[in-house]
Amino acid sequence: MSKYNFIHQLGDDEECKELKEYPGYFITTKGRIWSSVKGNGRWLSHYKQGKYYWGVMVGGKSGGNKLIHQLVGRNFLNDYKPGMQILHKYENLNHPNINFLDNLYVGTQRDNILDKNIKNRGRYGGKPHLTIKQVDEIKTMWHNTSGETVNKFSTRICELYGVSRTTISYIVKEKTWHYV
Repeated sequence: MSKYNFIHQLGDDEECKELKEYPGYFITTKGRIWSSVKGNGRWLSHYKQGKYYWGVMVGGKSGGNKLIHQLVGRNFLNDYKPGMQILHKYENLNHPNINFLDNLYVGTQRDNILDKNIKNRGRYGGKPHLTIKQVDEIKTMWHNTSGETVNKFSTRICELYGVSRTTISYIVKEKTWHYV
């Protein structure tokens, strides 16, 4: 039996490609993964990985767990290049729709951080520790200081907002929150 025997099971608006890194595994624009590695082949099961993501095991022991949206984006989005990230337009969609090609786009790491903050995904219960208003206040205070070093400013301000000196330093140097 051919490794392509699943083709007739694709939807009219669904395309597929063989994964470059894992010969015998195929990804579709709807996030479905077909393995023709053993026997007649089969659709692989997806599992929930974290709050927003879905994963799949490809390539056996040498492959491992892969996030479905990354597999779809890396294989179908023309502007993807190594080092770029695959982001979701809408994270409130149900599985499998969340991983459909039309819900994905390519971005930089900065785009991903901005997207995370805008959508309130973060390590503090899904919310950033600081609000945009607080960051704006910190930046205003920094611009109104005269001659104070970043370290001295950071030490003084971190107690007001309950964050580390590094956090304050990164804000005023625009390593984080650069879009505020």
